[in-house]
Amino acid sequence: MSKSKSKPAFPNRIVGSGEEDPEQILANPLNWRIHPEFQQDALKGLLSEVGWVQQVVVNKRTGHLVDGHLRVMLALREHISAVPVVYVDLSEAEEKKILATLDPIAALAGSDAANLHALLEDIETGDAAVMQLLEDTAEKAGLHRTGSGSAEIPLETDGASVGAHGECLLKWEVNKKLRAIPLTEEELALLEAALKAHVETAGVQFGFVLGLLGN
Repeated sequence: MSKSKSKPAFPNRIVGSGEEDPEQILANPLNWRIHPEFQQDALKGLLSEVGWVQQVVVNKRTGHLVDGHLRVMLALREHISAVPVVYVDLSEAEEKKILATLDPIAALAGSDAANLHALLEDIETGDAAVMQLLEDTAEKAGLHRTGSGSAEIPLETDGASVGAHGECLLKWEVNKKLRAIPLTEEELALLEAALKAHVETAGVQFGFVLGLLGN
């Protein structure tokens, strides 16, 4: 007697893939996302510099677009004849659930400042909107991108930077090695004020320590 197969923990709802004329792709009537001009420009710049790296998602049952409305809109605007598509098989209720949660789940992700710093250092772009997107991403993560395309990791002075004896720890990173020195709260406050003044004047954190040392 053969054993019945158990239901997979994460069932695969993908049923196919291919290319489709954007004129034939139906926008979802319940799409709730609004795409501002800056987002449109950034995605257009990225598509122009790199190309398609992700398919739009179409529900085979309803014919509705589930993910990728902006990409389809840009394809129509630029008279692109074919868009890469992945087809899924969802009920109308499931389609609504995915439409309502796909972007918000992605937005819940946090960021690793050190890895983002290393990533941004090696990225070059000639597109102004893509450059601004990178600048905004760095700023939201607490990084300060420089004109050369690199980014600086800020000093960590939050509650996590406390030593075993309650002292403040000034932390920084050099070649991916974390360094720390103990400071009193007064010393830390003075250092933060000096750093803020340096950034306001120079626009970057680089050169701060040399300035303190008088070099």
